[in-house]
Amino acid sequence: MKRIRRLESALAAAVLLPCFMITSVTAAPSADELERQKETAESEAEELQAQLTELLTKVGKMEEELIATGEKISQAEEDLNEAEADAEEQQEKYTEEQEKVNAELEEKQAEIDNYDELIQAAAEAAAQEAQEQNSESEDSGDSSQTASASGNSQNSAGTSSGAASGGDTSGSSSSGSSSGTTSGDTSVAQTIVNAAYSQLGVPYVYGGTTPGVGLDCSGLVQYCHSVAGISLPRTSQEQGGCGVAVSDPQPGDIVCYGGHVSIYIGDGKMIHAPQTGDVVKISDVYGSPWYRRCW
Repeated sequence: MKRIRRLESALAAAVLLPCFMITSVTAAPSADELERQKETAESEAEELQAQLTELLTKVGKMEEELIATGEKISQAEEDLNEAEADAEEQQEKYTEEQEKVNAELEEKQAEIDNYDELIQAAAEAAAQEAQEQNSESEDSGDSSQTASASGNSQNSAGTSSGAASGGDTSGSSSSGSSSGTTSGDTSVAQTIVNAAYSQLGVPYVYGGTTPGVGLDCSGLVQYCHSVAGISLPRTSQEQGGCGVAVSDPQPGDIVCYGGHVSIYIGDGKMIHAPQTGDVVKISDVYGSPWYRRCW
């Protein structure tokens, strides 16, 4: 019986021993463990504090940026209001300036409109002066011839009369030629137009007078009239004063500008030698030309 009790006691002790061991494991932590846990918690708290500080710093910067942006927006609105006010003021000034410029432009345009008439008058005067000079030269030559014949012939009166008659004949011929050129002969006009068409594509050459090779504007007009048996001065200024002025142009008339001439071919078109690098061609009549008829 004692052995059994001893066994029972041994068994009981064996059963209770693990319980005692568990109790000692789950017992309260030691001071060292608590100290370590405290240090860990403090370290984590420091990290959290650092993160919080960083966040607060960022929030502060964002706030500063927001304030700066708000100030910029306020300034921009103020600037915008000022700009709008300035724009309105400038618009008023521009409107006044525009009206002033328009008024000056109208005055200048009216002045320009008179230029063609002035140019035409100047061209006619130049042509008239050139014609008078030619007449004086011819008269001077006739007088010299008459004086020479008078000194060498006993029939000075008859010779002088013949010379005078010859001089009158020359004048009569010139007058007849002038009258003929303004008679409105449509066949002559058509000859002028046909001559102009025959030169289409010929290169513009400054000072050019050679048909089929090179012509300038007045060279073309001079050539076209010469084909019809009409003699014209060489320059565009002189040609602009030849013949008679016409307000209702017909094919064959001269289209005149300041420093440029061409042949009118009808329907608001002309044949002309425009400029260096171009060729004789058909173009619309432009601007405000005047017209002369020499046929």
